[in-house]
Amino acid sequence: MKNRALSKKISWSFLVFLVLLLVFSIVPLASADTDTTDGGNTWLELEIPRDGEVHNIAVDPQNSNIVYIVTTNVLYKSIDGAKTWKELTTFGVDRDSEGYDGRSVSSITISPADSSIIYAGTTHGNVYKSTTSGESWIDISDKFKVISPISSISFNPKNTQEIFISTGLWYWGTFTNRPQTGEGLFKSSDGGENFVKLQNEFGSDLVPDVEVIGNTVYAVVHHAPESVEEWYGFFRSKDSGKSWQKLLDSRDKSKTDIQMLTHVTVSPNNENNIIVSSASVADKSPAFFVSFDAGDSWKLIGKESTESIMYTHELKFVNDSLVYAVDYYRAFMKSEDGGLTWKWSSNGIRRSTIYSLQVHPLNRNLVLAGTIDGALHMTYDGGNKWERIFQGPEQNYIAGIEFNPKDSNMLYFGVSGLSDVESGRYYGAPWDDTGLYTSKDTGRTWTKSSNLPHPNEPSNQLEIYSILIHPDDPDIMLVGTSSEGVYITEDGGKTWQESNLGIPEDHFYWNMEFDGPSENRAERECKEFYRKGEYKSGCFYYATRTSMSLFVNPHDKNEIWYTTLNGIFISKDLGKSWQWLSDDLKNIHTHYMAFDISDPNTIYVGTHQGAIDESGRFINSSKGLFISRDAGKTWNQVVNGPGEGYSIRAIAVNPKNPDFVVVGTEDPLFISEDKGKTWRKTELEGLKEANKIKIDATAKIIYLGTGNVGVWRGIIGFDSSQPAMIEITGISAPHSVKSGQPFAIIVSVDNIGSESGSLPLHVKIGLFESEQTVSLSKADQATATFYPALKQSGEYSILVNDIEYGRILVTEDNKPAGKMNGEEKEKNIFEKIINFFKGLFGK
Repeated sequence: MKNRALSKKISWSFLVFLVLLLVFSIVPLASADTDTTDGGNTWLELEIPRDGEVHNIAVDPQNSNIVYIVTTNVLYKSIDGAKTWKELTTFGVDRDSEGYDGRSVSSITISPADSSIIYAGTTHGNVYKSTTSGESWIDISDKFKVISPISSISFNPKNTQEIFISTGLWYWGTFTNRPQTGEGLFKSSDGGENFVKLQNEFGSDLVPDVEVIGNTVYAVVHHAPESVEEWYGFFRSKDSGKSWQKLLDSRDKSKTDIQMLTHVTVSPNNENNIIVSSASVADKSPAFFVSFDAGDSWKLIGKESTESIMYTHELKFVNDSLVYAVDYYRAFMKSEDGGLTWKWSSNGIRRSTIYSLQVHPLNRNLVLAGTIDGALHMTYDGGNKWERIFQGPEQNYIAGIEFNPKDSNMLYFGVSGLSDVESGRYYGAPWDDTGLYTSKDTGRTWTKSSNLPHPNEPSNQLEIYSILIHPDDPDIMLVGTSSEGVYITEDGGKTWQESNLGIPEDHFYWNMEFDGPSENRAERECKEFYRKGEYKSGCFYYATRTSMSLFVNPHDKNEIWYTTLNGIFISKDLGKSWQWLSDDLKNIHTHYMAFDISDPNTIYVGTHQGAIDESGRFINSSKGLFISRDAGKTWNQVVNGPGEGYSIRAIAVNPKNPDFVVVGTEDPLFISEDKGKTWRKTELEGLKEANKIKIDATAKIIYLGTGNVGVWRGIIGFDSSQPAMIEITGISAPHSVKSGQPFAIIVSVDNIGSESGSLPLHVKIGLFESEQTVSLSKADQATATFYPALKQSGEYSILVNDIEYGRILVTEDNKPAGKMNGEEKEKNIFEKIINFFKGLFGK
């Protein structure tokens, strides 16, 4: 990919390339395509011919350089391994028709015996056939006469004259105005000349996936009529579809709690090894069902062998042991043992939506990022490698991250929740693991607060959207919640009180509004309960109690600012009481703020879409950026930069040069070098949403948390003529350890110059001394890890190149009695710890 000319003030280093879009369903996961040649450990971005979602991919089984992709309803072909593309045809009425109501290709399959034969099915029940490698197509829909989506097309690899076509997609009725329908399973025994509907007990159900090998056929079934119980099943036929046996049934609770069944795959060389993917929502059900005897018995693969998943888009065996799965939020899972254990095959957060971002106050290379899939990630080397340090339910997201200003080893993050279409629960109701989490060891271990119960659901914790820790007294903390306004503690989180005095209960609004012919069920229920004066889980009630962000005025530490869906409130007494700030911003979704640290009168406020009008309806309040030059008394809308129509997603002011202001929007970045008087647009290739912007305390590095391409890193004031500038940016070490216990000292280093160089590192802690040399290319960053084991108790300075970077307490290790003698046990523990760190840091 050719790099576009960038701003002379910022040199951007794209931390990560995108991940492969291996999606064979219409639910969009990404808008680009990538490739891997090393088993999925790293991925290379591929350019696609059209800026849109890639819904389907098919690779010629005879020639892997021939690739077909479908973007909505347009089919493209590459004959050179996806380097160049040719448009073949348009399956829909309108090639530019987008969205779930437009016709899209929902399945595409190439014959394993003759790659010139291709079948494609659409979301509207159409089936097309090509016998010319995609150059020409005929519509064979009259052989089926169905209106349901064509979910999958499967050739029998042992007899390619047999073709099975399944109908129905479980999500189709959820996201569209069309009914959720399925019309069973169809079979052709003559190479597609004729098709017959197979008769069985799921004759008119949704069949999301079908797999066939020889005489054995497997079908994933979703029974979802309007009036009777919904259920999921998995069926097997041993006689090419004449008779069927039910192997899994979600109604049979004696075996397991099946949330959803989505796909099936069979090992290419071992027909007895099959895997069925499920949905492990909040770890309540297995993610995969694995069988080694063709489905007669099952091993349930859940939390002990894989992280929780939302649901899979695709599931494929590559060989007898290697299996890939595509999850809703994170693209790549792989198993190397036939489905028994699973891991994420692409390292880090390369293809993630970033909901929160924070930089360590003493180490510009130590960054935390919260993602849409309920995970918190940490990097010690500025983003080259990421470690997942917390994983919650994927329906939740990490909304706010803050370090304790007096103890940088102590940090907090808040968990909030996404929506659930079926129940109508949406932000304003707590999920299982929402709440406030605390770590005292820089993310190694976490404790969830139990002191923030939801007032109407006391068994659940509040959803925490923003966190504020007072810079002078960290015992004073405020949290903004997703539905209940502000809560405050003055004893470091031991006790909390609601603190909404002066924040009115007005602007009730309805939740879960969809464009459609009828009012949403959840909205009707919210209205009914609200009129009775009763609370209903999942209803947004007050726009002013829906917190966006909390800020301390750096020029008056007693002054707290609070942004909401309905403007801004200000507190002059550390959050105990509030008052309306300005009518200029009423009925406007204010979200992001930034203060000029050199000028108490200059304040920046960004507006966002989704405000609430006087009638309680959602309105678009994307009014762009507002600037006050009189400490918030009056506000002026920006007109020559990120103004009207822009939804502001992030704002950052350079702490060393407050003239330098960066604003993120859905598409470009805007930069001002004169306190917002003039602006220039900076478009970075591949970047579409700058959700978060953080400038480190040294004002040398800037990070962007994006909407779908992870975290980007830039060097402020990068000088292409500057020689190597290699610096130690900080270290990570535990507070205390037991004597004789090995531990890790992680030294972060970066080079913000334009030439390569190296830096020798000498670490000394008590009697321990060790050296390493780090070599870095231009604008690069890395870590060096040391493993001391101090035998003598006491407090020691941690010296790196003769500079103290902290202290560590070594205490006596009182070994409990056990079956092993002391020497054997110490050796056993030592080996376990060393192996742990080897796995963690790749040493």
